[in-house]
Amino acid sequence: MQPGELNMILPDSFNVYRKDRSTTQPSKRGGGILLAIDTNIKSNRPDDLENDFEIIVCEIICKRRSKIAVILCYKPPDSDSASFNASLTAILDNVYREFQDVCMHGDFNLPAIDWRHPDRCSRATDSEFVCITQSHSLEQINFNPSNAYGNVLDIIFTSDLNLLYDVVALEDVFPSDHKVLYFNVALSLPIVSKHTRNVFNFKWANLTMLQSKLNRLSECFNEDLDDISVWTSWNDDVLEISKQCIPK
Repeated sequence: MQPGELNMILPDSFNVYRKDRSTTQPSKRGGGILLAIDTNIKSNRPDDLENDFEIIVCEIICKRRSKIAVILCYKPPDSDSASFNASLTAILDNVYREFQDVCMHGDFNLPAIDWRHPDRCSRATDSEFVCITQSHSLEQINFNPSNAYGNVLDIIFTSDLNLLYDVVALEDVFPSDHKVLYFNVALSLPIVSKHTRNVFNFKWANLTMLQSKLNRLSECFNEDLDDISVWTSWNDDVLEISKQCIPK
């Protein structure tokens, strides 16, 4: 996803942390993971807690509790499970040297694990994964199927059951073959200083000039541009016209 496309989806009130698959697997095209955290929440991405797997580690700074590690993971279905487990173990070991509270979530592609009875794994690598999470005091709290096949692929772990709660699977809110998971996080956040902003004063706008310039805008489109470029150009032009016709 290019920056222009990302700006169309997420407002600038989010800090975006991403790891594109091209950085971990240069031979692959597309894919990767992205974690967006509201700018009202103080967050940071330590540069020494990750490795070459599709795993992002961020920290959230809280007001009345210790900082929280937020780990986002994606394990491709055709990946080597033993290597992924070893990588995850190394990351969790490092994370727990710095954090008491840990949240980990993502698509782990482990459909064979029954999370109501995680000790009944038929595959050795699945059993190893469960042991890794349990040895790091992580509880899995999502039991909602991720897709139409009833598989629980998207899982949520927490080191504190009072930190994450009320997990709900939302239907048909995003064009994906996975359901969207919604859950609450019990945080007392520090107050983030608000930035002053200038807004357009439409009461004193020159509406005649505004309408005239906007009417001529369609004449300037380059039909050879792709959709993203057209949108970016149109957005920039409308903003410039607004600055000319509407005082702040």
